[in-house]
Amino acid sequence: MFGLLKRALSRNSDPITSDLAAEQVQPHVEHLERSIVKMLRYYLPGGLTTGELSDAMGIARDSLSPRMKPLEGKRLVYRDGTRKVRGSRSKTTVWKAVALQPTLPLEHGVHKGV
Repeated sequence: MFGLLKRALSRNSDPITSDLAAEQVQPHVEHLERSIVKMLRYYLPGGLTTGELSDAMGIARDSLSPRMKPLEGKRLVYRDGTRKVRGSRSKTTVWKAVALQPTLPLEHGVHKGV
């Protein structure tokens, strides 16, 4: 559903222990990515910054921030072009989830054209 990677990521130059560690954390990364997308879909259409996402999910911002660009690459989230000021911090990016496309009814086993 989410088009997640089938294997964990590590660099070719990394030692084998990095490959093993990446494999161990992959299920957690996939769960976190699914949770981020679900949370952003819940907050449609306003979107959230990573700080707001962190507060809403109860997960450290430093755990969420590295997931945003990979999710953007998978076309599950996007930067909406606006930025919010949060407290005394500088402006931060507002993220939104890509809306789910409705499933079209089947007609004789073929999707109707759009």
